[in-house]
Amino acid sequence: TVVPSKEFPDMAIKFINRSNYISVIKEVCFLRSLKHPNIINAKFISFDDLGNCRICMKKYKTDLSKIMSASHDTSFILKISKQMISGINYI
Repeated sequence: TVVPSKEFPDMAIKFINRSNYISVIKEVCFLRSLKHPNIINAKFISFDDLGNCRICMKKYKTDLSKIMSASHDTSFILKISKQMISGINYI
């Protein structure tokens, strides 16, 4: 099932085609196992008749690359760094 962004503006959809099926299965299993406040979790995962995968997750206003390229004060950088380390440590 395709979730149009017009209906769900707070959702981001990652599309993975079936040509990389083993990687899709690994990623889906991995995402379903993660439950941590500093890791984006999959809201739902669906496959179409051809085996293509859609992973739906919460949409955020920005991404890590935009945050890292902007200027921030030391306390903000420390906060983000702690969150990243917490998420990596969980994995």
